Amino acid sequence: MKTYKQTNLTEITWQEIDGDSVTTSTFLIDSDEHKQLLAEGVKIKMLSKAAKVDIEKQRTRDETNQNALSYLASTDWFVARLTETGKPIPADVIEQRAKAREAVERV
Repeated sequence: MKTYKQTNLTEITWQEIDGDSVTTSTFLIDSDEHKQLLAEGVKIKMLSKAAKVDIEKQRTRDETNQNALSYLASTDWFVARLTETGKPIPADVIEQRAKAREAVERV
């Protein structure tokens, strides 16, 4: 028996259980295989709208977090320079680093 379910925003996974054997495969939504199954009337358990919204929110949070962490890493040298030489960090960098830290804390 094969079961089909949407596992994320772009893929459907099918699983076939035959005695002790389990076969699993994945294909893209709107692929030829997906369209063929729809044409055959195969039932596919799709994600609810709420689940799709949750996945998209998590993706946005992850991207925001990654961008903020990347910015902080790319400007860490200003902090090291301040510590080593006493040369001040530019005001715009201080401001953007504060915003980046806030963004990471919100995530």
